[in-house]
Amino acid sequence: MPKYVVLGYVKHNGEKLQAGDILELTAKEAAPLLKLQSISKLQEPGEDKESGAPDTGGKAGEGDAASKADQTEAKPETKPEADKGGKGDQKAAPDKGGKKS
Repeated sequence: MPKYVVLGYVKHNGEKLQAGDILELTAKEAAPLLKLQSISKLQEPGEDKESGAPDTGGKAGEGDAASKADQTEAKPETKPEADKGGKGDQKAAPDKGGKKS
């Protein structure tokens, strides 16, 4: 039987459930709760996230170029150093102890 995660407060078969609780339901039982977006199908390990199909069991590191590109860490962009003598380097004048509210 498929498992579902509760997304909000749900009362099912007389049982009060909270967000994060796990339910095992038949497709018929789950249908009205899915329609109300009260539950979501739980992603089982080894299932494809998009289709729910079982993983193909490929070796680690195999896959298409797009998935490999998603796994690489993005390098932060470096900005060129600001002109040392420009107006952008001036600091704001310190507060002279005005009233605090």
